[in-house]
Amino acid sequence: MTKIMFVSDMHGLSPVKLVKREIKNNGVEKLVCLGDYDTPEVLRDIRRLKLPKVLIVGNHDFHYVHNLGIRSENMHGSWEEYVKLWIKNPTEKSFIERAIKGNSIKRRNTCSGLVVEDIFDRLKVSYSHASIVDGGSPVSEAPGYVWARFRDSLNILQNFVRMNERNIGIMFRGHDHISYSGGVPINGLTEARNINDLFSMARAVVLDKNKRYIISVGAFIDAEYALFDTNSMRLEFKFGIS
Repeated sequence: MTKIMFVSDMHGLSPVKLVKREIKNNGVEKLVCLGDYDTPEVLRDIRRLKLPKVLIVGNHDFHYVHNLGIRSENMHGSWEEYVKLWIKNPTEKSFIERAIKGNSIKRRNTCSGLVVEDIFDRLKVSYSHASIVDGGSPVSEAPGYVWARFRDSLNILQNFVRMNERNIGIMFRGHDHISYSGGVPINGLTEARNINDLFSMARAVVLDKNKRYIISVGAFIDAEYALFDTNSMRLEFKFGIS
């Protein structure tokens, strides 16, 4: 049994204090960060946590280490300023670069990459910032792994097809900051047999091992994260960070 904490889209806000609290109060045993650290300090602090963890690259992280422009309401200053932060922190910059180049790398108790697969008992899962399918992006030089938006059913279906090919039961992702967009529900949990079935903003739901799911864990910058128990298959969405 493993209790996993999922955080994504930190955008400069460190989750470390909350992670330590969840370890103490809820027995969290593993941390999965789904990208968009934005600052090397946030990544560094997460890397120093002494528990097994998976660190995924987000589109912001990809852009900053490649000196590419990007706009976001969560940014404090220009994208050039963020690029300079990463240049001044070569250790963290190199970590992101290696994760991008290697796609999936393992060192000590940390696994990182653009897409990482995991397995619990016989349940196979995947972690990515946006997608496990690289369909490219019309607005960026970054790959679809970090850029794909689930704003239409095509992106969702392409990922379900890949999940079926890889026998992946659950795909965990971030990027879209849990919201409704283009009339397609992308909030929380989308189930493979009917992509319009949605358990949105549910405090908790028990997943079925015989179905396939795409789960958006929310944005940490918006006080959203998720907890998952691999034994009971209980997924809990958390809202509000005190």
